[in-house]
Amino acid sequence: RSVRIEPHPPFGQQFLAGSPVTQVEARLQTLQGVFALEWQIQQNGFALEVVIPPGCIATVVMPDGIEQEARSGRHKYFMDFDAGGDGVPMLVDVG
Repeated sequence: RSVRIEPHPPFGQQFLAGSPVTQVEARLQTLQGVFALEWQIQQNGFALEVVIPPGCIATVVMPDGIEQEARSGRHKYFMDFDAGGDGVPMLVDVG
């Protein structure tokens, strides 16, 4: 009934020439339903979309370490690489 979603996309100083992987999709069939996620490295940030089946909960942890609990439904998050002007990305639920 609960999962932890914590993507570790390949970006940062070690990938200055560009990430070898820029998009991932995954699905997990459970007795409660399907948990699904899709993430994408974009030019200005990191986008994550998750689908949580009815009656379930997910702890969503973005690559910057910010976490949030999400209940059943479809949720979209975006981590802006330039957010706040201080270089610290922020988690924004846009869905």
